[in-house]
Formats: sequence, structure tokens, C-alpha cells
Amino acid sequence: MAVAAAVALAACDHTPAAAPSPRATPPPASGAQPATGPITPQQFLQPEDIGSGYRIAAAAGSGDWTVEASASLLHCPAGDGTPEPADKHQRSLVRGSPQAGDSVLQYVARYRPGDAARYLRRLSERIGACRPATGRSISVARHGFAGDQALLVAAYFGGGSAVTHVLVRQGDLVTEFVVKAGRGRSILQRLGRTAAERLCDGGRAC
Repeated sequence: MAVAAAVALAACDHTPAAAPSPRATPPPASGAQPATGPITPQQFLQPEDIGSGYRIAAAAGSGDWTVEASASLLHCPAGDGTPEPADKHQRSLVRGSPQAGDSVLQYVARYRPGDAARYLRRLSERIGACRPATGRSISVARHGFAGDQALLVAAYFGGGSAVTHVLVRQGDLVTEFVVKAGRGRSILQRLGRTAAERLCDGGRAC
């Protein structure tokens, strides 16, 4: 009888089992997060940043003025998995006639989280590994002078042809500019710091 009673009590015990804890949804990978915020004209260098007489031109040409173009012309090894920007805009500042060549070419690009820092790091490594032909050269002449990251890249193509590229990062934003009229490196670094401030657009974009 005692055994039967125990069986009966067990059969009547309907205490529900504890419900399994809901599984937390994993956060999306940082690379999947879209870059946000439109690029504005205020995030570019302004005419007064360069000097008197400069004005805004419609565009900055075909893009063959960039450090990527210089590296290709000097036969630097191709970048490995170079991140692509999510958004990119170009413009130029000019003084006098276009034929005078007194201009500033610039782009501003927004990358997905983490990609901007990765791009500049890989670019620096690519340039460091580049071995141009005799009489030509490319190097990172200065770094870390503005924003979160900054590179001043000096390229020499021989025959007196040279160009200096300035690249600055603030967060997920990168800008690159070239000043066609000859400017010393100290002036270019100062413009790099100004460009870093412009990228933040009054603190709204950084």
C-alpha cells in the first residue's frame, strides 16, 4: 500500500519544469554596421584655410591625383584587401585660371567601422614595402601629426616631378588632399590639422 501511495503521489506531481532561458541574440559584426551621416561641404578645407584668392571648383578631377595612383605609377605592390569607402566625395579649390595649376585637390570618405584605420595602416605598410626603380621614390615622410591618424606621403617620379599627399583620419572619416602649388611640409602638416578639425564639422561628425 505504501508503494502504491508513492506512485500515486508521483503521478499527481505536475510541477512544471523551469523554462529555458532565452538565447541572447549575438550583436552584429562591426563590419556589417553601415556608416552613417552624409558628407557635407563643411567637412572639406575651405578657401580661407589655404589663402587669399582661392575659390571652390566643381570637382577634383578623375582621381588620378591620389596616393593610390602615385603608388601604382611607382609599381608598388598591390594592397591586400584594401577596404572600400561607404561614401566618398571630391572637390577642389583653385586660384587664378585652371591652367595656372594653383589648386588644392581633396576627397572626404566615410568608411564602415574599423575600415578607415585599417586602410591607413595597410597603406603605410604598402608604401614601406615599395621599392621603386632607381631615381624614383615614395615614403611616409611624417605621421601622427593630426587627427586619429595622419600620413604625409612624398612621391618622386624622376625628372623633377614630385607630389606630396596628406591623409588624415578622424574616426571613420578619411580625407586626402594635394596642394599643387609648392608648399613646405610644415605648412602641409598645419593644413592637415585644419583638415582634421573640418572633418568633425563642429563636433557633429566625429
